[in-house]
Amino acid sequence: AIVKCNESRQLLREIYSLRESSPPRLSGVEAHYLNLAHLLSPKDEIIKELKRVLENIKNRPGLEVNNTVRVMVVGSELHNVNIMKAIEAEKITVVTDDLCVGTRNIWDDVETEGDPVVNIARRYLTRIRCPVKHPSSESRFPHIENLIHRFNVAGVVLIHQKFCGPHEWQRPRLEAMLKGLGIPFTFIETDAVISEGQISARVSALKEIIQNK
Repeated sequence: AIVKCNESRQLLREIYSLRESSPPRLSGVEAHYLNLAHLLSPKDEIIKELKRVLENIKNRPGLEVNNTVRVMVVGSELHNVNIMKAIEAEKITVVTDDLCVGTRNIWDDVETEGDPVVNIARRYLTRIRCPVKHPSSESRFPHIENLIHRFNVAGVVLIHQKFCGPHEWQRPRLEAMLKGLGIPFTFIETDAVISEGQISARVSALKEIIQNK
């Protein structure tokens, strides 16, 4: 089971690497669908599908987009694909993320040598942490900065689930880090019902800031 879970995460990381190119090989919406499928599918099935998807993406050209801006989505869990669709509808491409259903779930593997229960526990204790765990910024902030450089991120969309206290408490420090890196950002608060108009307005403003830098 450990080997299978590691393999599925490794395949997703390899697919993510295809987003480093300019233009990227797949959109944020496509990557988000793959992450959600990875969470919900039996591992034997998803490994087979991820291998097929990986080969297909490798053999296709980059996305045909005009005036695209490369952004990163940062937040907690994000199950509503329509949010990602609304962001990319503004000719913005989500090239990576820091999400509970994204890189924080797939970026670390379990060791295969030694006691399997100890190895699973070690991954839980040393993985990139969500703000609900303490301390979290010591692993999360370097992870975000590394992704910004690796994927050539021009701006960040902060997605905040309403009433999620831990993410809200960490937000001022996260924004200070982004300002220090010179990375423009926008903040979107979501609830059970999303406002596509709000997302469009904020993302359009972020795009204008990035293009005028």
